[in-house]
Amino acid sequence: MRLSFLFLFTLGLACSARAQEPYPVELAITKMASPVHPSKDLTQMDSVRKRIGQLRAQPQKGSLLDALRLYATLCFRQSQTDTLLKISREMEVLARAEKNTWYEAVSQINTGLALMNKNQFDSSSYYHFRALQLGRALQNDSLIAESYACLSSVYNARNDFQNSLQFCEKAVQHAEKWKNGVELLVVCLGSKAITQTFLGQHKEAVAVDLRAMPLAASLDNRDYLITTKMNLARNYVSLHDFASARNQLAELERDLPRYDISPYYFTANMAIMGMIYWQMRDSKKAEALLLQQLPSARQLNYVKLVQHIYDTLSAIAEGAHRYKDALAYNQSSQYYQAQVQKQNSDQLFSELEVRYQTAEKEKALSQKSLQLAQIDLQLQKNRYYMYYSITALLVALLLTALLYLQSRNKKLVHARELKSLQQEKEIQLLQALMQGEEKERSRIAKDLHDGVAGMLAAVKMHFSSMPMADNLVQTEGYRQGMKLLNEAAQEIRKTSHNLMPEVLLQQGLDEALRRYCNSVNNSKTVQIEYDSWGEIDRFADGFELSVYRIVQELVNNIVKHSKATQAMVQLSQQEDLLTISIEDNGVGFTGEEAGDGMGLRSLQSRIKAINGKMEMQASAQTGVSAYLEFEVADLKTGKEAIDA
Repeated sequence: MRLSFLFLFTLGLACSARAQEPYPVELAITKMASPVHPSKDLTQMDSVRKRIGQLRAQPQKGSLLDALRLYATLCFRQSQTDTLLKISREMEVLARAEKNTWYEAVSQINTGLALMNKNQFDSSSYYHFRALQLGRALQNDSLIAESYACLSSVYNARNDFQNSLQFCEKAVQHAEKWKNGVELLVVCLGSKAITQTFLGQHKEAVAVDLRAMPLAASLDNRDYLITTKMNLARNYVSLHDFASARNQLAELERDLPRYDISPYYFTANMAIMGMIYWQMRDSKKAEALLLQQLPSARQLNYVKLVQHIYDTLSAIAEGAHRYKDALAYNQSSQYYQAQVQKQNSDQLFSELEVRYQTAEKEKALSQKSLQLAQIDLQLQKNRYYMYYSITALLVALLLTALLYLQSRNKKLVHARELKSLQQEKEIQLLQALMQGEEKERSRIAKDLHDGVAGMLAAVKMHFSSMPMADNLVQTEGYRQGMKLLNEAAQEIRKTSHNLMPEVLLQQGLDEALRRYCNSVNNSKTVQIEYDSWGEIDRFADGFELSVYRIVQELVNNIVKHSKATQAMVQLSQQEDLLTISIEDNGVGFTGEEAGDGMGLRSLQSRIKAINGKMEMQASAQTGVSAYLEFEVADLKTGKEAIDA
């Protein structure tokens, strides 16, 4: 069987849903180039290609199928996807002609892998399910296990990890039944471990990888050993077992340069090791490995990997307060991100072209079918009257249906209009409540600042001007009283500024949020990091105040309820879109708690009232992540407001 390259599609290192770092870097790098003896493969491909030419000229039953199967394996390992697809389809035609169901199933798996490499996941799933059907018909556990493992890879690529895990478990069950299936079992176990990693089941993934490790060692298969050790290291990091992770990484760093593997695979693995070292807070080691592999990744035009490297280097530089380097790395990352998007666009264009050509073929078939229908109609002239009657009946039914649909559509439109009016009324009411609340806040802030704060200042002045003040200064009670007066004045001033922050009106949202986060950082419970990206405009006062209150409430929730030690607030503006990200590493909350929370529903309503939207994710393992987005095209007040 052609198993040595199936594992490549399941290769990946997934971060947890949200890492503990302020800027987590995604490590789910899949579909790497073949790690298997590239120089030997190229030599073998030339030999097999010549053998195929000879067998085509003088066919021998079964021999050509064997040669095509071997050539397909080599094409996959060299990432020659188009050739793999062509060879697989030739194998399918020949297998059906010879009624060889086993080879037909193998051809379906090869075709599915080629289509998966082209990101045509639906078509890939179809061929793998077809292979599964043929494997069941043959009652062949190896074919069934391999089909399930391939389906697991497809569903992993589509981020459907729950279904992927179910396929992995079935693959392992059938691989265990096959008496000669040690290599197949290693593949299925590796696929299962990686899927569990994507799902955050790190302890379970470690157990599966530890089971697969001695099997892979008995096969002396470097591919499986590399993948298993890398996945073990990633899961050990997630479990905070850094010592075990370092052991795995040290073995990989020692062994990888000795292996005859492709430059793509070597560069990717070394870069991933650097990212894992960064996850372990070993920034020096991580930066050294990433900088070492960066030129190779750029030379190989491995744009997705280059983007990940620059992302991680930016985070490392920022953590070391080398902001100039962090900015440069971030700009490079954005450039390669654009290159990745361009590749995706080119691939989408190619897929659309294929669909267009398919549609043209279907159109030609439809035209031929129409011609046949017209000929048949000429042969049935004696039934015209019956056709006319049926047509009249159909027209009547159609008119009735149209009238019914029109009536129903009117009702639906009316219902939508009523709902829209009701929502608009609710938004107006909420805006009025928010304006009233802010006016009351402003009044209270003014009373505190001008009234109570002034009175405290007067009391302090009177105490200082007392005839016996010089003697009283020496007494403990007098000094304690003056200290309490100062603290009360500061507390009132702080409360007044929180109720109506002057810096928001004078310098805008960016500076107001920065100062607020810095003030919260004075507490010993949580450290909040604030950052802003892009040039933040000035907006309407009411909008800035509403956004400030929303962020203030979210941060207060972190301080009061999350039990977090670190949090991040990030503000950015790109043209007419203002976005805010707020994350913490606290205990999170469950879906039921989120649904029953009056505060969260009130917050959603206030955001909707200012034409914004919010997405929130939470779990006990990763804390809370909130993303806010606002359209600000009509809210900008211009640079004059900033200068003022």
